Amino acid sequence: MSTSRRLFGLLCVTALACGGAEDTSSFGGGGGHGDYTPSGGDDGSAGDGEAGAGSGAGGGGDAGGGSGSDGSSDGDGGSDSGEPEIVGTGYGEGDTAYDLEGTDGTGSPWSLHEQLGRPVVLVVGNAYNAQVTDMLDYMGSLDSGAQVVFFARYDENTEPADAADAARWQSTYGVTAIIQPDAADFTTWGTASPPRLYVIDAGMVIQWVNSGFTSQSELESKL
Repeated sequence: MSTSRRLFGLLCVTALACGGAEDTSSFGGGGGHGDYTPSGGDDGSAGDGEAGAGSGAGGGGDAGGGSGSDGSSDGDGGSDSGEPEIVGTGYGEGDTAYDLEGTDGTGSPWSLHEQLGRPVVLVVGNAYNAQVTDMLDYMGSLDSGAQVVFFARYDENTEPADAADAARWQSTYGVTAIIQPDAADFTTWGTASPPRLYVIDAGMVIQWVNSGFTSQSELESKL
């Protein structure tokens, strides 16, 4: 028994010694491994993370920049239009006037909507009509700040109005005279019984319409 116990004791001591060496090795190795792993993690995962973040931020920034640029470009395009758009609705009182385009007595293009911001008195008729010329006689002396415009289809000799006629009317009556080569809008504005007079405010809204002769006092009461 004593011999068996001694052998058992030696085996246990040997096992403990080996186990102790293994534990020490494992602990030491674990410590070494532990030191290595964080180092590897810092180099690898942190590096990859920074690269990924950089790539993501860069990509996102580029995309955002592109979108922002497009939006800015659209906005600038809208603002470049400048003047507000005027949408005509009719030829009666309370309507926003449709545009009327022609050539004035200096040969320059003229547009009603380009007069936005200034009242307009528009006289539509033919120069051979005595009612029209009687109205034009006092138009140049109006002190209202409104621009007086005469739109004619025919001259005093019932001939189609031309540039020379417009220049003469401007000089004679002190108004802006406009013509159209085909007088396409004359019937629309003049209807079937010219002369016709329109008082159009600075916002291009028709405030008053009168057919036939309009006296100076009647017109001035509407301005």
